[in-house]
Amino acid sequence: MIKIILLFISALVIFTGACADGGKGAGTGENGGGETEPPQDGGGETGGENAEIDIMTLVPEQDLGGFGMRFLTDIIWDWDFGPLHMMYVEEQTGEPVNDAMYIRNAIVEDRLNITISETVSINNDAKNTIRKTINAGSDEYDAVLAESWNIGGTLVTADLLADLNEVPGFSFGSPWWDYASVRDYTISNKLYFATGDHNLISNDATWILFFNKQMVQDVGLDLPYELVRSGKWTFDRQIEYMKAAARDVDGDGIWSYDDIWGQVSHTQHYTGLLFAAGENLITRGGGGAPVFGEVTERFHNVYDKIQEIMKSPGYTHNVYVNIPKAPSGRHATYEFLDNSALFCPEILAHTRRFRQMESDFGVMPHPKYDEAQQQYYSYVLGQVTVTCIPVTNPKPAQTATVLDALAMLSAYTIQPAYYEISLIGKFFRDEESADMIDIIRRNRVYGVADAYAWGNATNAFQEAALGSAGIASYFEKNAGKINAAIEKTLEKFE
Repeated sequence: MIKIILLFISALVIFTGACADGGKGAGTGENGGGETEPPQDGGGETGGENAEIDIMTLVPEQDLGGFGMRFLTDIIWDWDFGPLHMMYVEEQTGEPVNDAMYIRNAIVEDRLNITISETVSINNDAKNTIRKTINAGSDEYDAVLAESWNIGGTLVTADLLADLNEVPGFSFGSPWWDYASVRDYTISNKLYFATGDHNLISNDATWILFFNKQMVQDVGLDLPYELVRSGKWTFDRQIEYMKAAARDVDGDGIWSYDDIWGQVSHTQHYTGLLFAAGENLITRGGGGAPVFGEVTERFHNVYDKIQEIMKSPGYTHNVYVNIPKAPSGRHATYEFLDNSALFCPEILAHTRRFRQMESDFGVMPHPKYDEAQQQYYSYVLGQVTVTCIPVTNPKPAQTATVLDALAMLSAYTIQPAYYEISLIGKFFRDEESADMIDIIRRNRVYGVADAYAWGNATNAFQEAALGSAGIASYFEKNAGKINAAIEKTLEKFE
């Protein structure tokens, strides 16, 4: 009882007034996604802004008889910021996200009469670990948070995961589940993995646009926040900014490492821009079935504009492409830190790296293709972890109940600690960036092609975009094998 009282006091100090972010992930893209409307913001149980929430009683009390919830999780180290523990910490440390997780787990354990444990796959190998344990007939883990890249090809097509839509206990229509992940990963009404507010990597892996505020002002332009709010932040407007900032510093007529660029990024930005424009390599045919290669004239217009952004002299320094004087192995973010580029498209996790930046920076969504596009879209990289249940799980309904409770309570603990305290309060330098984050979060798009790695469609697209053969050649070369891979997957869904 003393422990619970102390937790309750800590919770009030840190989280009173925080409310869940309902309706995240509203975007489907112009060419893809499902037809179901997302949950609306601020609905139902989440309460209004600044509402006082008694987090101790949010989870309905239920006796699960001491059920031991065993997680297997990937921890993402790739971006030099790990480890971000997602499901379990041993003690409170004073760090907001850590303590929020501790408080969340203690409440859920108490309300449901369960225990939570976590096994960490430090080599990001959870998919192979769970495949081996399932094939050995073991039920070591109740739930897995694994990197999404090829999770469908590795586990779903091998019949190793439970269809979450068939497991009672989930409330995927609730705002603590990322509607975008449910929409984008659903095939033939089956859903084998999804993500929600319990998973911080969904935030960290979201592709956003950083910009140097001082450089914007130095070239006599307005900060672009109002363009975003008014729906006028488009590819062409970003090009205006990039063109104004680009400068041949040494005057030799050659764009090199020593010059100032419109933006600095890498080849993954081809996919980020494609998704930002509301397009997708995988579209949805009849009944929502995925299909590759059925693209419109708009797709080709978008692609041409992406190539203008990525290949026009001075516009984008792609660090994966050799340019004069560039050191090898240097990440794009370092040039942004050095004030050598106006924009830096990267994942949200890099906000923590930019804390050391002397110049002020802001964040915003990637631009729309044009003003006719209804909303902004933000790509979530395939390295994002997703939640799934192994078929060997002996108690899937209890597992779903726990997962749903953790996701719900995370909306009032983990997410506020991550955004409002740790990110916005510590790393961002203006209120406008917080508004931009709200727009980004509401319009995430997950790559179903990443999750199933059909014919390596995403990487093949990025490599083709670097070359000179043209987008038509990419589709012609890859359509057969990618659609064959899709058909093989769909056979498993029948």
